Amino acid sequence: MAIRVGFRFLACLLVLALGFGIFPTVFPGRVDVWAVEEYVYYGYVPENITATGAQPTWQRLDHGHLIILGNQNGTEVKVYALPEKTLIDEFTVNRMENMTLTLPNATFFKVWANRPVSVTLMGGGNLERVEAMITTFFTSTQGGYIGREFIFPSVHGKLMTLIWYHVIPGLPYKIYALEESDVQVWDPNGTKVSEFHLAPNKYQELELPAFRTYRLTSTGNVMLQTFTRDHSSFYPAVERGFIGTLFYGASVTKEFWEMGQGWPGNQTFVATSTKPGKLTPVNLEYDRKLDQVDVAAGLNVSFKPLAFHMAVKSEEPILLMYKSDDTMGGVASMGLKAGQTAVLYAPPGYTYAFAHKETVVNLDDVTLRLQPDSVLVIPSGVHRLSASENLIVQVTNIVQGRGINAFGACLPSVQSLDITYEGLRVKPLASEELPWPYIAGAGAVALAALYLVKRRRAGAA
Repeated sequence: MAIRVGFRFLACLLVLALGFGIFPTVFPGRVDVWAVEEYVYYGYVPENITATGAQPTWQRLDHGHLIILGNQNGTEVKVYALPEKTLIDEFTVNRMENMTLTLPNATFFKVWANRPVSVTLMGGGNLERVEAMITTFFTSTQGGYIGREFIFPSVHGKLMTLIWYHVIPGLPYKIYALEESDVQVWDPNGTKVSEFHLAPNKYQELELPAFRTYRLTSTGNVMLQTFTRDHSSFYPAVERGFIGTLFYGASVTKEFWEMGQGWPGNQTFVATSTKPGKLTPVNLEYDRKLDQVDVAAGLNVSFKPLAFHMAVKSEEPILLMYKSDDTMGGVASMGLKAGQTAVLYAPPGYTYAFAHKETVVNLDDVTLRLQPDSVLVIPSGVHRLSASENLIVQVTNIVQGRGINAFGACLPSVQSLDITYEGLRVKPLASEELPWPYIAGAGAVALAALYLVKRRRAGAA
């Protein structure tokens, strides 16, 4: 009888532990990426790209760039201009191989590949002179934003810590470990240039020579980001896609949110949701939760977490965007999975949705039917958006009459929105853990129970 009571007690403790989130969160299932026959990427080259600054009178450039990197040998790629579906180029790209295309301003484009590739849209005079950085997450060789292998371009300025470029202190690349990870980074010649170990929910900053191709390998699942406060980016959700309850990535501390020196400074994080709830940023450096933020249903809320490295945990699924100042401009791309409903904040500028298949889109109270490879203009403002098929959305935030002197985004494929992560076990954040006094008390009771069990066994013997 004593043994039976003891196991019941331990079972109760197990239930309590699961209820309080002591054990890791598991995201089961996956998509076999090699079983997919195509990977399709969409984007738009901004209209007003400048050679130097953002003033209307400054010199304009007439082009942007598309960097396509091979993840596997013999990958077939075709690039089209939309809406005419005119073939711009076709080629075969091998593993670690870089193909860079120059596209005219105001070009809608489609990239088709028979295997996942890394597609980065970038441009502006400051980037071409290697004097600027971008904010984006890079896709893994499997196509999603979480993985164990990444082949990516090193896109940043030669001088990364110039305060007048608003680059945060530290190094341009950030690796966030979702699991215990041994990480290695390799240069184009196959030479190992960095090696380090990361515990779950920890991070590492990294500096690499600009405009070269690198390969990162890890024994656990990680996310790879480059960040500057000057440029926009959507934050991928850990669950999959961009709508979720858990996010990792870079931010800045108070002094950098308030940095002025004559530069515009209305950068902010923006969260939107279809349901009311709270989100909690967690400072990963100190393993400490920050102030909670109330998210109202159908509205956009701005917040500025005071941390260089953070995770964001939300009660309800949200869409999370870092938005740069609208007078400086930024380009950010995200995806909406078929059947999902999102509240999308479209800032000043231009926002477009791209349909891969025939798709029924609900935008606020209007139902539209989009044909394959068609583009939907989404006006500035807050909108409720859903679609019958996977949908790609690109935001370019820029006020009328201004130009963008640097921008960049690693684009998601339509098919990447269906990727889930088999066996991914995420360690609870500081805000989710059971309070230590409770753990200590429960542990003491459990030890006492086990002691009684052993004592009764000894007495019976």
